[in-house]
Amino acid sequence: MMPTELSRLPCEDDDGTLHTVIVWRLSPGLRRLSYTLDTGALVNHVDERTFEIDHTAVLITRLD
Repeated sequence: MMPTELSRLPCEDDDGTLHTVIVWRLSPGLRRLSYTLDTGALVNHVDERTFEIDHTAVLITRLD
């Protein structure tokens, strides 16, 4: 099964650079989610409003 895109979240880093985080459901019926940037880079979910770009330690915050 292909992952299903659930939403796109506008985010910003401390330098003011805008990013889009895509929320994916990996498989129907599972609650597990995955997160990537629209560039394909992996993103780690930190808390309700914060993500970390994988292997960079750059934190980005939701704008909405």
